[in-house]
Amino acid sequence: MPYAASAAKSTLAAVARRARAKALVLVAYTAVSALYFGVRLLPHPGRTVLGYGRDPEIFIWSFAWWAHAIGHGLNPFVSRVVYAPDGINLAWATTVPGLAVPFAPLTALAGPVVSYNVAALLMPPLAAWTAFLLCHHLTRALWPSVAGGYLFGFSAYLLGQQLGHLHMTSVFLLPVIALLVVRYLQGGLAGRPLVVRLGATLAGQLWLSTEVFATATLALAVSVAVAATLFVAIRPRLAGLVRAVAGAYAVAV
Repeated sequence: MPYAASAAKSTLAAVARRARAKALVLVAYTAVSALYFGVRLLPHPGRTVLGYGRDPEIFIWSFAWWAHAIGHGLNPFVSRVVYAPDGINLAWATTVPGLAVPFAPLTALAGPVVSYNVAALLMPPLAAWTAFLLCHHLTRALWPSVAGGYLFGFSAYLLGQQLGHLHMTSVFLLPVIALLVVRYLQGGLAGRPLVVRLGATLAGQLWLSTEVFATATLALAVSVAVAATLFVAIRPRLAGLVRAVAGAYAVAV
């Protein structure tokens, strides 16, 4: 019994150390993003906007609109305050409800410009962190995974889209999709849990960006086809993956 208790305590300590290390990596990525993009916002975070041109305006309006619509019991997918009196159907517009809704309390407290700026600042570090988690799962090495996460989260693509395309920088769920698929193929995740978790992740990505959702779907299909061609030994597992992914998309819908 003393040995079992000591082993359990040691295991918990190791889990706590790994969780602390992962949290510190997220803090470091966030500090880098704040240094890159946040310094110029400090004097007037409610007036200065992260991005250039007119593109950020749709997202700032969206943060305000979703909070207003939900707070007043309105249909958030149809707005009569744009192109009045006919209004506009927002179902396929880049209104990022996956960010606007969780940021609604901050929007109510500090305004939509602040909410947009905070969300835009968080997208690169969140993408870097989820890529770090994927790399760490594959390599079990800390520093190479930190570098891999940085290269994804602060890539030329992400830095370029920081000009004001919030729906295109919302890619932090893509490494999660990859991680779930890898875990299933490795045998660490069963079919039903994959369906539920991948379905929720896909639904979240759809609420963030229809464009990225469509691109991820294409990439997933191509990846499975290539894997089936190159790795004959895992074809039975890939067949199970295809069925699970189909179920996940049904859950997402």
